[in-house]
Amino acid sequence: MNQENERKIAALQALHQSAKRTDDFENHHAFTKALKSSNDPDILDYHYNLLRERSNRDLYLRIRAAFDERGPTVGDFLEEKARVEKDSAMRADILHLLGLVKHPAAVPMARDSLKAKDPELRRRACYVIGWLGQAEDVPRLRDILIHDPEPDVRATAATTHYQFYEHSKRSKMPLLRNLSDALSAEPDRGVVGSIILAVQYILERRFGIKWDREEDELLGDVESAREKCMKALGRLLGGS
Repeated sequence: MNQENERKIAALQALHQSAKRTDDFENHHAFTKALKSSNDPDILDYHYNLLRERSNRDLYLRIRAAFDERGPTVGDFLEEKARVEKDSAMRADILHLLGLVKHPAAVPMARDSLKAKDPELRRRACYVIGWLGQAEDVPRLRDILIHDPEPDVRATAATTHYQFYEHSKRSKMPLLRNLSDALSAEPDRGVVGSIILAVQYILERRFGIKWDREEDELLGDVESAREKCMKALGRLLGGS
């Protein structure tokens, strides 16, 4: 590392020490703005390793978002990191960011990560496939939606179905079949709600539940909504 970059990183480290002692947006914004001012490999490396520090969650999320704000050119750097990174949480962040910048490596990494032991890595893989996946990924989403042992991952897989629909309208019926198959047997109330919300979004209909963003909770009679949703899906899908 040359002396100029050493000087820049020392200045960034001082800003980071100040930023992580507070939740103040302006303080965090000043740090991330300085962080993004250079795409030099040494600065990118410093930025990347900051993702390992998660004690201040608001700052961590802003540091992660700052990678996305660097634009598509950062994708190759992240792809290189994915080849050597062993830490599961860091791999989840790499995958998330590759998906956000729409890098070609994102979908292959997501497909592989659906089989990971770490549920958070599987969850992020669902998001990336929701954003960028192809028709051949619909059965992969079905498998996660129905068989993943973690309710949070299954709920994310449900959400992913309507994200997938946003960029692949022709996949509507296969996506609805997945959701219908999962809905009939899902034991977890939260996952049932996520499935119904996905169906509501795709069909542009309401079955009696909604997500309250302010309270961060599901509102409505979930079992009544499940019955209505299953009837609607049964009429639409029939024996297909």
